[in-house]
Amino acid sequence: MSLQTIIPGTAPTTQALDTVVLDDNVLDGPDPDDIVELVPEIFCLACQVPVAAFESRGGDMLHYVGDPMNDNIVPHETDHAPFLP
Repeated sequence: MSLQTIIPGTAPTTQALDTVVLDDNVLDGPDPDDIVELVPEIFCLACQVPVAAFESRGGDMLHYVGDPMNDNIVPHETDHAPFLP
């Protein structure tokens, strides 16, 4: 779809592109709020403790404690394997 389709009688120009002002944060890392919306937290159905795949443990799904938004989580040992939905 071109700009002409959106606004009849117009044509895109480089001048229009020059007027775009980018916010300083546009090229920063991902916004944690966006990640939360895209990747919902998974909870064990047996105990309601959060579960995640740990690459350091071969990709095994394990219970964990901590704050995933700050990459500050550690596996939490339980008496059962995660029961996933």
